[in-house]
Amino acid sequence: MKIILGGGSNTRDLQDLSALLGERDEFTDSVTMGAYGDRSSQRSIRRVPILPPEKIRTLPFGTGIILLRSAHQS
Repeated sequence: MKIILGGGSNTRDLQDLSALLGERDEFTDSVTMGAYGDRSSQRSIRRVPILPPEKIRTLPFGTGIILLRSAHQS
C-alpha cells in the first residue's frame, strides 16, 4: 500500500500518479439558436484525468490517496 499526500513538487511523479489513477469521461452540452428560432443541441465527450497533477499537489491538509500494491495502469 502507498499513501500519497499533497505538497509534492516533482512534476514527473505527479504526472505518473495522475496517469495511474486513470481517466473519466466529461460531457459538455451546448445549444445553438438559429436565425429562424430553430434550436440544435450537441453533446461532446472528452477524456480527462480523474485527479490531475495540480489537484494531487494541492490536496488539503489531512487528505491523502491510498494506492494498493496491485494497482497498475492498463
